[in-house]
Amino acid sequence: MSNKSTDCYHLDPQAKSLRVQVVPGHSLLLPFEELVFAELLGGDSEETLMMHFDTHEVVLKGISLRRIEAALQRRELSSVTAISQESGDRVRDGQPVIAAIEVVAAPKSETQRGA
Repeated sequence: MSNKSTDCYHLDPQAKSLRVQVVPGHSLLLPFEELVFAELLGGDSEETLMMHFDTHEVVLKGISLRRIEAALQRRELSSVTAISQESGDRVRDGQPVIAAIEVVAAPKSETQRGA
């Protein structure tokens, strides 16, 4: 793994999938080839990064998520996990902080339903 990491994300230039730590003891591995698109929405105090995979939608909420979006674009983002407010307070300015992660099953398309 790369040494460019924080508690909430890790980089690996050879990553083939994204490990999403939903809660302690529950994680998902989502292959990059199933990534359909990602969308970053900014707000005054919080950003939202939505990643749409074939089977799941992953929503990250936090601050300074553009760096995570860039790593995803390069397919170097190997894992994400939410960190506590206390840990987030210790992160240097400009570093990403993932405050919450939501994962839901992607809605089935018409072709997936056999229509």
